[in-house]
Amino acid sequence: MDLAAFLATRNILLKAVVSAVVLGHSGTSYLAVLIGRDSDVLRIHVPVPTLAVSGACLTSTINSGTAIISIAIIAFVLVGGFAHFDPTNPGPSFFPSSAAGVFYAVVIRPGAAGL
Repeated sequence: MDLAAFLATRNILLKAVVSAVVLGHSGTSYLAVLIGRDSDVLRIHVPVPTLAVSGACLTSTINSGTAIISIAIIAFVLVGGFAHFDPTNPGPSFFPSSAAGVFYAVVIRPGAAGL
């Protein structure tokens, strides 16, 4: 299962990198034609390992930041929910058909709701 996820991720990242390269190359060529210059004048030559390492570090930093923001939002929702929780609310009528009734109600059945 992990191998399939790894291969799918690799294919997605490879497609993104190749797409970015093609888009950058074509954009440079079109801009060079518009300004009447050779496209080599507009290219920025960066060693690939340097770009790969800086890209990995930046991606790691962005992922850490978004994970922290996501955890903060989840914590905010939980704290806000527990702050307004009324323990008398879920009384005997909260589950009138027991937990089995709740699970039966959420099942999507053919013919229900126009399906």
